[in-house]
Amino acid sequence: MKNYLRGFIAVCLPISAFADYPSDRVEITALGNLTTAPVIYEADDSSGTNQSSEIIATLAPSETEQTLKAVFFDSVDYQGNPTRVYAWVGLPQWNQATDPLLPAVVLVHGGGGTAQATWANLWAERGYVAISIDTEGRSSTAAGAKAIHSMNGPRRTGVFNESDVVIGDQFMFHATAGSILANSLMRSLPFVDDSKVGIHGISWGGLITSTVIGIDTRFAFAIPSYGCGHMWDGIG
Repeated sequence: MKNYLRGFIAVCLPISAFADYPSDRVEITALGNLTTAPVIYEADDSSGTNQSSEIIATLAPSETEQTLKAVFFDSVDYQGNPTRVYAWVGLPQWNQATDPLLPAVVLVHGGGGTAQATWANLWAERGYVAISIDTEGRSSTAAGAKAIHSMNGPRRTGVFNESDVVIGDQFMFHATAGSILANSLMRSLPFVDDSKVGIHGISWGGLITSTVIGIDTRFAFAIPSYGCGHMWDGIG
């Protein structure tokens, strides 16, 4: 029986289905080395949607109020060109003299979405420094309008439809890199407790989260989620 099953599997599946891809595995594993905080840039909304400026941005919480800021940060190259990730950062009210260091969370949206100001704000209300990142080369405004920005990486095309593209130019590679770099950015902030940085992804972001935690072991917690509550309210 065992020999029969082996023969059946061999006939039904091509040898390539079992192939190992050592060079791809090396590139993917190397994403775990993206531990240096990326440079962050101010967002320019003069065109109606946020684009990256060349002005270096700073992140600092206010002692008197919760704040929200749109930024871009450097990521890995796409088709030989530099890319930047768009993000909203929610910062809780914080007093350096009296308050402990803050926990932080990286937020990863679902398919077809982009960085979400509201999501970052909700976590900031709960005392987290929250960075909601884009994974599909989009940017938006606080009002919700979104468009492809000028330093975008690859967009997701179906379910791994770009699997024949070189690994470094694939959507999941860039989404993983952006999430790891966002972790490095959060951990570099002087008001963040680097032992308390987590990641939360929904839908495709949940898949990205599950991938990221297999490569970047620095996260204190991970919440990979799918759309699973109040489904009767969903327009889809």
